[in-house]
Amino acid sequence: MGSSWEWEADDPGGSAQVVDLLSHQKEAVRKKAIMALHRETSKLSAMAPDASTSLAEQVTPSQCRPLWRYAELVLLRCSTALFVQHLAVSPQEKILLQAADHSKFYSGDCYVFQYSYHGEEKEEVLIGTWFGKQSVEEERAFAVSMASKMVETMKFVPAQARIYEGKEPVQFFVIMKSFIVFKGGISSGYKKYIAEKELDDDTYNENGLALFRIQGSGPENMQAIQVDPVASSLNSSYCYILHNDSSVFTWIGNLATSSDQELVERQLDLIKPNLQTRAQKEGSESEQFWELLGGKTEYSSQKLTKEP
Repeated sequence: MGSSWEWEADDPGGSAQVVDLLSHQKEAVRKKAIMALHRETSKLSAMAPDASTSLAEQVTPSQCRPLWRYAELVLLRCSTALFVQHLAVSPQEKILLQAADHSKFYSGDCYVFQYSYHGEEKEEVLIGTWFGKQSVEEERAFAVSMASKMVETMKFVPAQARIYEGKEPVQFFVIMKSFIVFKGGISSGYKKYIAEKELDDDTYNENGLALFRIQGSGPENMQAIQVDPVASSLNSSYCYILHNDSSVFTWIGNLATSSDQELVERQLDLIKPNLQTRAQKEGSESEQFWELLGGKTEYSSQKLTKEP
């Protein structure tokens, strides 16, 4: 029997059949979900074995090791005209994301993932969906449908989860290890939506202007979140990466820790690895740095309590 609980959760899709086991706010519920995962039995689907990425050697927080001592991850991107590799959802075509793209999500897209791991006695499977804040309803619905079809291919019902951008639990970040969220989207549904609404397409361009907030607790749990490239997006508690086509800056807030600074260096290798970086310490920024952000303005300098 697969995992199945009923509880109140912030789920705009509202389905009792899909368990928000990783994103529930209450720690007790998350612990219950993890314990139940150990009790579930299922077999790894033969789906796209070549696209699977071994996570066996990844170091995870001690509390997660019993759950994720070994795993295989399959990601797809959802698009109503395309089924892409991360979990891009599309009813017409399926495309698996390459391993190098497993950590790169777009806010305008939806993703479906299959995560298998060795439990205490048998192999376990978790199938989940990730919904970007800018994703369209049609693609969200297709992502749910695709996840359901993946479940149906298995002999036993696996555990399931719905995860929403900005509300990801630490367990999800541990699976991904390094997680990047870009603005915009590359799915056909997102492109169609902004065209119909005559909205500007702010999808990330590696040769354009972009600002990333860096966060996380360590190499096994680090994120880069693209934010608006303006000074008001800065916060003294974080470090940032700012780039255009020819320049890369890092910005270190006065309240950032040495661990935060280490994460910036690691994320630079993923976001903009081939350009010389110009480090900026809060309070001693160069004119070019502020010019890229459209000028210096007020931003938050209050110390924040960061979640692990």
